[in-house]
Amino acid sequence: MKKIFNILFMLILVCLLQITVFADEFPTDPPPCPGEGCDPDEWVMKDISYSNFIECEGCTIVVWVKINRQCNEMYLQYYQIASIECVECLNDASWTWEDINRLINIRLLTQGPLTPPGTETEVVITLSEQACWQPGGGGPNPYQWQPCPTPTCCKRTYRVTRNKYNQVFYSFQGGETVGPPCELPCGEVCEIENWWPSIVLLENKEPENIVSFIKSSIIPNPNSGQAVINYYCKENGIVKFILTDVKGNTVLNLNTQKSSPEGQITLDLKTINSGQYYYNLIINKMTISTGSIIVSK
Repeated sequence: MKKIFNILFMLILVCLLQITVFADEFPTDPPPCPGEGCDPDEWVMKDISYSNFIECEGCTIVVWVKINRQCNEMYLQYYQIASIECVECLNDASWTWEDINRLINIRLLTQGPLTPPGTETEVVITLSEQACWQPGGGGPNPYQWQPCPTPTCCKRTYRVTRNKYNQVFYSFQGGETVGPPCELPCGEVCEIENWWPSIVLLENKEPENIVSFIKSSIIPNPNSGQAVINYYCKENGIVKFILTDVKGNTVLNLNTQKSSPEGQITLDLKTINSGQYYYNLIINKMTISTGSIIVSK
């Protein structure tokens, strides 16, 4: 029943959004609470398609975002899950509204219109979006929420850097809620846990003041059928280890709960044929480490 409610809501949401095929960018009105120093005439709307989400690689989510390059701010206007098959996949994989919102913001930071284009460059980016939401009808489920008319915004600022290896990472700089308080039945989403990006997408180095640091290693590699992956990450939650062959077929899928920075997963590879394989280490539906494993028997 919950799955049916989720699907019906997403179909209704697509209709409410009145999706239109936009040009790449076009002038638009400022968001409800633009940052200080943002010229009101410099806002443009852009639609961006993101795909290859964890456990739902075929899904595409189209994002509409207001951008002001003069003050490096992006306002998330709304987004559309592209197909009913994608909605079903996300539901089957237990995605929540928080998961979707967080991953969209991560993509905007690391693969967005304001992401530093050149190596060894950085920029401070402000993400903002509607703060006041209310439950929708049709029963409880994570997707049934609707924006309220209250002109209140969540704002979060990140320092985004592209290093000399072309890796992009970000660090949280600060946040605030701008506008009048939300009134019942509307509630504020600004402080919801896992709503905002918190994992830094950089391995093998710990820049100053980053939110989380990630590194992993597999011992031994190559191996004859048994190995251990050791990892360190400040983020806690559900850890997923996915191993695929060179054709992209999943040959091993493990889940565990993480409650401390250091973690270890024992890999039983005895039933797997010799060859090269590729792994993804995922925490809270975000890939934090990738690499290859060689099985040699």
